[in-house]
Amino acid sequence: MVENIGKMLRRLIGEDIEFVTEASPDPWTVRADPSQVEQILMNLVVNARDAMPRGGMLVISTANLALESPLVERELTIPPGDTRP
Repeated sequence: MVENIGKMLRRLIGEDIEFVTEASPDPWTVRADPSQVEQILMNLVVNARDAMPRGGMLVISTANLALESPLVERELTIPPGDTRP
């Protein structure tokens, strides 16, 4: 998905910012609404662009991650481990 939306994201950031994607070679499946993920990526890229008025490098990378302990953020708790299919 990151690669597919990459062209649109590149247009959002302009010429002064180098845009790089680093995709995991064997990503796990993610259950998510594609339009919400695209919106999240667009918001992050626009925020990053605004934070770099003189240009720079923006890297979006994907990776598989197994949590060793629960990740707790306000009302959200992600249990440890991974959920590979």
